[in-house]
Amino acid sequence: MSQRRSQAGSSRSQRSAASQQSRWSQSQSEFGSQSQTQTQTQVSDEVLEETAMEVVNFLLDHQHPGKPVNRLMITKNIPKTQGRIFKAVMTIVQKTFDTIFGMDLIEISHRNNLRYFLVNKMKSDISEINVALCGKNILAKNERYLLLLFLTVVHKMGGEVRESSLLEFCRIIHIIDNVDKPIIISPYFAGIDLLKFMRNDLVDKLYLECKVNDENGENEMRYYSWGLRAEQEVDQDEMEAHYQLVFNRER
Repeated sequence: MSQRRSQAGSSRSQRSAASQQSRWSQSQSEFGSQSQTQTQTQVSDEVLEETAMEVVNFLLDHQHPGKPVNRLMITKNIPKTQGRIFKAVMTIVQKTFDTIFGMDLIEISHRNNLRYFLVNKMKSDISEINVALCGKNILAKNERYLLLLFLTVVHKMGGEVRESSLLEFCRIIHIIDNVDKPIIISPYFAGIDLLKFMRNDLVDKLYLECKVNDENGENEMRYYSWGLRAEQEVDQDEMEAHYQLVFNRER
C-alpha cells in the first residue's frame, strides 16, 4: 500500500514538472516570436524608407515625357515594391513629395490600373502656366494655350464635345482655315500637328478623354471630355479668364 502511494506521488510530481516545463517552453517561444516580430518591423521600416526614395527618384525622372506612370512600371523597375509593400511605400512617397517638393502625387485608377502623376501646389500669376505646372517640359507654352482652349470649349458645351466642333472652334479663332484639312495657319501654334495633338498627345497624358463611335464602320466620330489629369490640375476660373482673353482678341 505504502509503495503504491509513493509511486502515485512520484507520478504526480513528474506530471507537474512536465507541465511547468511545457509552460516555460511556451513562454520562451512566445517571447522569441515577439522579439523576432519587433526586429522584422524595424527592418521593414528601413526597407520602406529606402524603397520609397527609389520610387521618388524614379517618378521625378519620368515626369519629363508627361505621361502618367502606372503601377506596373514602378514594380518592374523597382522589384522591391511588389506585393503588399507597395501601398505602404507609396504612402511614404506621397508624404515626401508633399513636404519636401511641394507637390501632390495624384493616384488615379485608369482602365483597371493605378496611375500616378505629379501636380505642383504652387500657383503662377499667369493662368496658362498653371496647366502642367509640375513640369514645364510636359507641354510647351503654345500647347498649354491650346489645351486650355480645348478644355474650355468642352466645359462650355456640357462636358462632352465632338471633334468636329473643336475643329470648327479652331477655324473661328483663325488657328486653322479648313475643318476638313486642319492644318495650323497661326504662327503662334506653328509646328503643332493638331489632330495628333488632340487624339494622341493630350489623351495619352490624360488631359482629354476620347470616346470613338464607329457604328457603320465608315463614319468614325470622336467625342472629347475632360481627362482625369485635367480635373486635378486645371483651375476653371483661370481657364475661363484665359478663354475670354483669347476669344475676344481673335474675334
